[in-house]
This record gives sequence, C-alpha cells and structure tokens, in this order.
Amino acid sequence: MRNRSVPLLPELGERVLSGLTDRGYFPARNAKLSVDHSIMVPLHFLDPGERMALLPIYLNGLVPPLPGAARCQALGDDVRAIIEAWDSPLKVALVASGSFSLEVGGPRIADNAIAGVPDPAWVTHVSSRLKAGQTADLVAEATSERMQRAGNVGGELLNWIALLGAVGARTPEVLEQQVSLGHSYAAWTWS
Repeated sequence: MRNRSVPLLPELGERVLSGLTDRGYFPARNAKLSVDHSIMVPLHFLDPGERMALLPIYLNGLVPPLPGAARCQALGDDVRAIIEAWDSPLKVALVASGSFSLEVGGPRIADNAIAGVPDPAWVTHVSSRLKAGQTADLVAEATSERMQRAGNVGGELLNWIALLGAVGARTPEVLEQQVSLGHSYAAWTWS
C-alpha cells in the first residue's frame, strides 16, 4: 500500500478524550501519528475513495500487563455512548483490527518464518463465540494467560472485545474465519 495522509477528527477526538477521562480512563493524545497496516488496510477497504477522517484508539494488546477484557468491553461501551451523544451529521464506523492467535518472531513459529499461528483451535473458538454473539463468555475466557498461549500477539483480541462492547449483543452479519492467518473478518450493521 502506498503512503497517504488521513485527516483526523479533532472535535470528536476531544469529546472522546474528555468523555473517557470523565469515566475514569487515562487516555493519551497524539495529534500527528504514523499508523501501520492494522489501521491502513481496513481503512483502504472501507474507504478506497479516501474521503474518511480517522480517530484511532489504541489498546495495549502486546506488552504485559494487558488490560482486562471486561475493562476493554466497558471501554467500547463508553466510546459508543460518547459517539452517540455527539451532535453531528457525520456517520461513524467502528473498526477493530487484530489477530486472535499470532506469534511474531517468537519461539512457537517454524524455522525461517516471521510469524505463525500457534493456536488455530482458539481462532475457531473465538470466531464461533463472535458468530453466536456470546460476548460475555468470550470476555470471561480472554484472560491474559489464555491470550498469551495464543501467541505473543494474542492480546490483540482485546481490540475486538472493545468493539463488542460498542456493538452490544448484536451478532455479526458477516463472519469469515481465517484460521491459517489467526483471525476472522466480521461486520456488524448499526441501525
């Protein structure tokens, strides 16, 4: 993918920042940020015409101690409430990106490989929980230890759990499992 500049939404950013602070979170801000494939690839498919503005919210899914899954779910719920209270004609899409099972440069990958999927059964399990709308069960199962067994990048599941907090009990309208890559693709429609 080629490099591109993506505009930010400062008004919504300020609302989310102050709203999360008021709700007991400790968010940080950055007015100029280089984003990687985890944001740019989904954005490319959502917005090939390059009309969208962006408000990235990063969660620590890599370096222990990881935030608790229930706290991430609550974060998603709070972000949704803040966005719903925003008086704007703009449409908002919420996107989560991350693998359920992935080991990058670690001991559980094949020789001469950069990455691998050490726990394909967990990928299938998480995907089935998503498809069935079993958010509470997934949150209960997504302990730091369980995500670490899924790979040194397995904590990226927390991004999905935050999104599940935002979409509530809805089941996805589309879910395509990618076991060999350690993740799925899913879409929820907001009415």
